[in-house]
Amino acid sequence: MVGANTWVYVVCTPESERPAKPVYVWTISFNGNFIEEVVHDSEPKTETATADQYQTDDDTKYSWPNSDDLVYKFTEAGTYTAHVDLYDYNEYTKDKSKAKILANFTHTIHCDNLRVSIKATPTENSREYTLQAVVENPKYFPIGYPVKWDFINESTGQSDTGPVLVTSPEYSLSETGIQEAVHQFQGMGNYRIVFTVSDHKGNKITSAETTVDVTQAFQIMVPEGPLKTGREYTFIARTDSPETLSDTPSYVWDFGDGSGIIIPYSNEATHVFQTVGTKTISLKVYASEEQGAPLLGSANVDVAVEASANHLIELHQMKHFALTFAVQHDYIEGMSGVFVWGWDSHAEVVWDGVNFSMEWAQYGHWERMTGRVSEDGTVIEQLKIRHEFNDSEWYELEIQNLPFWEDTMPDRFIVDIYDEDVQNYVVYFNSHRTAGYQWTDDARLYVQFVREF
Repeated sequence: MVGANTWVYVVCTPESERPAKPVYVWTISFNGNFIEEVVHDSEPKTETATADQYQTDDDTKYSWPNSDDLVYKFTEAGTYTAHVDLYDYNEYTKDKSKAKILANFTHTIHCDNLRVSIKATPTENSREYTLQAVVENPKYFPIGYPVKWDFINESTGQSDTGPVLVTSPEYSLSETGIQEAVHQFQGMGNYRIVFTVSDHKGNKITSAETTVDVTQAFQIMVPEGPLKTGREYTFIARTDSPETLSDTPSYVWDFGDGSGIIIPYSNEATHVFQTVGTKTISLKVYASEEQGAPLLGSANVDVAVEASANHLIELHQMKHFALTFAVQHDYIEGMSGVFVWGWDSHAEVVWDGVNFSMEWAQYGHWERMTGRVSEDGTVIEQLKIRHEFNDSEWYELEIQNLPFWEDTMPDRFIVDIYDEDVQNYVVYFNSHRTAGYQWTDDARLYVQFVREF
């Protein structure tokens, strides 16, 4: 590995053929070109290359003078050769040009730069990131070389004091080329994450870095999907630390379809998708509307948008309408009851584009229904039914923006909602009372368009 000390050694075998006092002459070459010569004898070793003794408890064959080694730092990527010639000390010191080479050996060493990259990914926890360092060529990573993660705030130059938890095995960089860790930032701001590899003496071998914008954690609350084109949806931004928001935050939305909106103060935004596909909704929250205001946080979420089903043509074939409506209300002081209106149309529904109507009169009763559906025939945008009887009594029901769908039964479209959800779509009056209704577990609204009863 470029920049790291590399250890090479030779051993005389058999030991009986080694001179009593040897000289080892090392020749270092790079891509076939001579670099330097290093001589190891009884004299002290050179500073650029040093020999170390290697000795086991019960074996001295790896010790000087039977063995010699060389520690050398290679500075460029390429192919090095470390050639060693063995001489007799007396012959070599007398006239090295005439000294006989008793033995030799050549080491071929392929040296490469250690290529490292890192990435940081935010987790669901506030200001917490998973970290991953990847060594592209792990076979060049020396086992046990120390590594270090640093987190530097680019505004202050200070290091973040949050802990780093390494989740990979001890020698994973040498074995798999990957180290994974988790870090939770104590502060917020732009941080430079630096991963450094050093040798055992603390000398830097290589490093990699990336930057992250550590902000407050936000989530985008998305309506239940899949979402449909042509419909208006509401998206809500939420944070796990609302107490840290400024008094005048500004929410900048990008809906992934070329449209965006800036909304001061409110964390809600509405949008209508006009095209299908996967859309990435992005949110950035700033401390205020002012240009250059600090970024408080951000969030992204992918949503699937499908084409709205168009049921308008099928609806034009639906000639009858039925409704069941129930609500609890007070009849007289201290007493209450559940009013149930079960109603079937006594005349055919008349369609005119998105508008529909029906009217009939019989046996002292008169009833009229008018309404409008969305252009794709999936929402009752407005519906009003009024029933009069006995000359002075009446019921009246108004429905707004009520989604409905094609039933599994053929030739029928329905909607069925219960409990407190009913009041989101219905306003009800009668000749006895126009207020005081209780939207409890007894409330229900069931609507259907059918071809025939």
